[in-house]
Formats: sequence, structure tokens, C-alpha cells
Amino acid sequence: MNSNNPGKIVVIGLDGATFDLIKPWAEEGHLPVLQSIFKEGAHGTLRSTVPPMTAPAWTSFATGCNPGKHRLYDWIAREPDSYRLTPVTALDGTAPPLYTLLSDYGRKVVALNVPMTYPPVPVNGVMVSGMPTPSTDVTFTYPESAYQDILNAVGDYILYPDPGEAYSDSGIDSFLDRLYRSSDLRMQAFTYLRKREDPDFSMMVFNGTDTVSHALWKYMDSEHPLYDPVKGKKYGHAIRDYYHHVD
Repeated sequence: MNSNNPGKIVVIGLDGATFDLIKPWAEEGHLPVLQSIFKEGAHGTLRSTVPPMTAPAWTSFATGCNPGKHRLYDWIAREPDSYRLTPVTALDGTAPPLYTLLSDYGRKVVALNVPMTYPPVPVNGVMVSGMPTPSTDVTFTYPESAYQDILNAVGDYILYPDPGEAYSDSGIDSFLDRLYRSSDLRMQAFTYLRKREDPDFSMMVFNGTDTVSHALWKYMDSEHPLYDPVKGKKYGHAIRDYYHHVD
């Protein structure tokens, strides 16, 4: 990026996604956009963090530091000299994320649904917090007015689909409906904010690629101990179909 003529950077994150699924599906034609990136761009496999969990891994991405330096290891932490557990948030981190660094250097940023960005911190632009935001009843955007702006622009915003719905037979279809709707609303919100803010750096994370695997992997993998051939026939391609939707 030339300081006199800065380019625009867009980052799309797929939480919990893996080349073990992506590459075969891309080669089969189910993920044409990702397949074009493989052919025309660059890609590679990275080692995850220790521990290999969402909170420390995405924080390492955002800070360039390992968990020993940014100090976020999990969604919860034990209080000193106690067995009590308390939630971990972005305020517990000890290394500045790139959204803060870019803002400090005068770059405009939009960050939407990136894990471990709650509570939102002031940025030169807009931040819409991802996990562990508890609900939309709390302030999870910066500026605070951004949430209402999103509602006015796209009509609704869903933090996360609930994989717990899919653990009952009657809840699978409801879970999938909410999964797709939350993703579509997120993309609409991202498009709206990017158009409004014209940011130098913008980033959005689809966490549904992780959630759908938690909920429905047992119907895709015939060797899974909870595999059900009847549901496997109906939902065996649900994960692939959602990846295709995101693609």
C-alpha cells in the first residue's frame, strides 16, 4: 500500500472453514469463486494457535501476536487465586489489533462480526462486534448509532444462528433458515457500510461456516457415531450447500 495512493483492502473470513472441505468441493464445481482464487491468486495452509480455538486464533490474526503475547486463550478465564470463571472479552487483550493501528494512522476501517471484538472499541470508521457479543440489547457497535443505521438500511441484523436448534429433529430446518438469513443480512450490512464509509480496510467474518459444521456434521459423515442414514439423505449436503451459498 503506497502512502500517497493507498489501495483498498477487503478481508472475508470463514470461521472454522477447512481446505479438507473447500478444495474437493471447489474442484467439483460447488465453490466457483474460491476455485478462481486458488487458480488466479495464492493460498496456503497455516498453523493455528495453541490452543487452536476461535478466540485466540482470530486475535492472533488481528494482532500478529501469539496468545502468550496478546493474552487471550479462551472464551473464559479463571480468576486469580480462585476457581471462579469469568468471561473473556476484547478488553482483556494486551496487543492492539490492526483495526486500532490502522485508525491511529488515519485509515478508515469497517470491521463486522470479527470474533473477539466485543465490546467494540473506537475506530476511525465502524465496528460491529462479533463473538462474544451476548445480544443486540447491549451496545455492540461503534459508534453506538451504527446498529440503528443498519436496521434502517437492511431491516434486521442477527448476531448468530443458534446451533442448539439443530440438536432436535424439529429444529434443523429452523436452524438452517436462520443460518441463511443471518448470513444474507450480514452481507447486506457489510455492503451498506462499505458504500457509506468508503473504508481503506474492511473485514467481515462468516461464522456460519463453523456453526453449520457443529450442528450438522453428523449427517454428512457416515462414520460419525450419531450418523442417521435417513437424516443423512436429507441433510448430508447441508454443510456443502451453505459453503456454496457463502461462495
